[in-house]
Amino acid sequence: MEELYSSTLEVFQEKIGNPALQDSLNEICKYLSIPTPLLYKWDEGRIALAADIDVNLPSLKNYEDIDIRAVEPILMVFSLEKYPSTPPLITTDRTSFPKNNLAHLYIATEGKPPALCLVRGNFADWYARKRPQDLIKRIGNWFQDAATGNLSLDGEQFDPLRLENYTGILIYDYDKLAQTVNKKEDFLQDGNFAIVLFKRTADSTYKFVKFITESNYSETIEEVDEARKKKSQALQTDHYHIGYLIWGNEQDSFNKYLIKPPKNWDELKRYSNSYGIDVSLVEAYLSKDDKNYHKGVPIILAIRRPLKVIGFESEIEFSNHVAILDYTDKKDGQIVDDATVYLFSHNQSLNKAKAKIISGENEVTIGESIVIGCGALGSKIIMHLARGGQKNFLLFDPDKISSHNLVRHALLGEQLGMNKATALVSAIEGIFPDQETDCVAISTQFNPKVDNDFYEKFRWIFDFSASENVFNFLVNSSNTSTKVCQAYISDKGNLGLMFIEGENRNPRIDDQQAYLYSLSKEVDWISDWLKRENIIGEKNSTNITVGVGCNSETTILADDTISSHAAHFSKIIKRKNIIEQAEGSLNVYRIIDNEDEYSINAETILVPPFTIITAKNDPSWTIRLAEGITNNMLKTSAKAGKSEIGGIFIGVVNYKTKTIHVVDLIDAPPDSTANEICFHRGYNGLSELVGKITKSSGSQLGYVGEWHSHPHGPNCLSATDYETIDKFKAEFNSLLTPLPVFITIVTPEGILPYVFSS
Repeated sequence: MEELYSSTLEVFQEKIGNPALQDSLNEICKYLSIPTPLLYKWDEGRIALAADIDVNLPSLKNYEDIDIRAVEPILMVFSLEKYPSTPPLITTDRTSFPKNNLAHLYIATEGKPPALCLVRGNFADWYARKRPQDLIKRIGNWFQDAATGNLSLDGEQFDPLRLENYTGILIYDYDKLAQTVNKKEDFLQDGNFAIVLFKRTADSTYKFVKFITESNYSETIEEVDEARKKKSQALQTDHYHIGYLIWGNEQDSFNKYLIKPPKNWDELKRYSNSYGIDVSLVEAYLSKDDKNYHKGVPIILAIRRPLKVIGFESEIEFSNHVAILDYTDKKDGQIVDDATVYLFSHNQSLNKAKAKIISGENEVTIGESIVIGCGALGSKIIMHLARGGQKNFLLFDPDKISSHNLVRHALLGEQLGMNKATALVSAIEGIFPDQETDCVAISTQFNPKVDNDFYEKFRWIFDFSASENVFNFLVNSSNTSTKVCQAYISDKGNLGLMFIEGENRNPRIDDQQAYLYSLSKEVDWISDWLKRENIIGEKNSTNITVGVGCNSETTILADDTISSHAAHFSKIIKRKNIIEQAEGSLNVYRIIDNEDEYSINAETILVPPFTIITAKNDPSWTIRLAEGITNNMLKTSAKAGKSEIGGIFIGVVNYKTKTIHVVDLIDAPPDSTANEICFHRGYNGLSELVGKITKSSGSQLGYVGEWHSHPHGPNCLSATDYETIDKFKAEFNSLLTPLPVFITIVTPEGILPYVFSS
């Protein structure tokens, strides 16, 4: 007669007070035609229902003659109080069940049969959407898959052990340990083990630090001893544990599953031997030469499987344990048999490739990048990019993390007092502990005096500094091979703007800024925003700073607002590495936040390249004309025929960069006069029209110059033109902010600009 696990259990005869559980038991018994249910006490708070499951076996024979039968006895273990939020545990009830030959069985709890791993993923989530009858069908299918050899979905890979009830976690890079095993990089000559330094980061979590080798042994042990001394003095220190990676003969592979984990040292030795791993050398070393001052000793057994382990690129499966060894457990070159051993799980340390896969961003490669500004916005964008596997950054920021920064910065209190760039690099290195991050921190201001050849090595320059000085440098840089991206937040956090330059840096970030201002003529929210910024600027200074830094304690801005902008901007950056385009992109992220509404509007405005002309008389000045400006001048001139004609330029003047942006034209006023040799620009209505544009743009746009045609030549300024220029100089010098005199003539040879500084 078949021996059953349930024969060792006590019969449960109490009343079930959980209505949902009672209903499910009734459904199961009805579905399986069980007239009188057999219920047993499983443990405190749980009961087990015994049932028989019909299995559809192969017509010829079972896969590899595995002992799966046409009727399989099972135990369905239910929580008396937590069901159905806690789903049932399904175990075999047959003591002779071939548990060592099957995948998808959980390692058994002491004295209990192994549980079936019924689904990939979260079983509780699966069961939440299913009926008890569905569970019975899935159990039958599991046994059928076992009988036909289909438990593993990929027959070309090996299913690893299923872990449950493990005590803690060992964090390490699988490939790094597998490489050490395959290359037999043993600590002792002709040995079968390597020594690994772990750092305990939580009570039961050990993180890989490095391999201890002959070359670094002395300095590592000194480091461990220094930590021990600090601990003895009750000082804060790292908790180091020296562990051991042990392997067997590379010729021997094993496909069996030992589902009963070792609980003590003697069981660990027998467990290891069953996989061809001899631990005697490690045992001798542990008892005499081990330098651990903590009791926990990580032990990692490298089990060689016949196929590559699912999810990895090697045939090695690691079985992870921690032995608790006091000095009294070490005697005569051996470890006492009853020394406690715990089962641990492996957690794969993150690397760049894995981060990309998890993020679903395999195609994104940003490349080497300079980042200017590691404050609230910059830090969040960089951490978004880093967590997605992007990590080749040269970070610039001179500031340290202050207490008030913690309200909005991506980093936390542990970095208080650290330089922002340095702290970010440290955080990124912590994400990828076993891989070079290629991140460098510069704890000074961004240096614009460095040769342009240096910047040409980088694919991107990201400016999150909200600095006019940095803005001007980026505008003046002659480097055209590096993409420039600038982002800032304005309008009390309700507006985020990101400018990404076009091909060969045309349009540049200043072109796009001027283009944005020009949209105030047609887009109400842009006009309203610029007017608000103008009011703020008038209260504080004569200049408007469109864009807000978050470094001041007086800046009122919530963390979730910054995070919202940062998440949007990082997605835009990633997209721009996949979708290449010649135009610049002006990316707008608006938050509408008032008593009646909270909503978000995002749009991307493509900005065409600007026409770039150097002043004929003074090459230090550059004129950048928005799309359509030159064509409109040429069309207007052609329409006038033999008569001269002219108009007004609307735009922005930047003395620092010596750039004039022209974004719009105004026709000559109606009182203007012209003939074949002369054009006199009139005044009627001009001041009011320019004033309207200036007001609509929050004083960002205004009169910057004017043009007229020379249909018959000369191809230069005439004597009359010079007289007009002298008058303009005298007039412009009296302005609060003097303007250069900017005159352009349209001649048969082309468009000829002239700029005269006031």
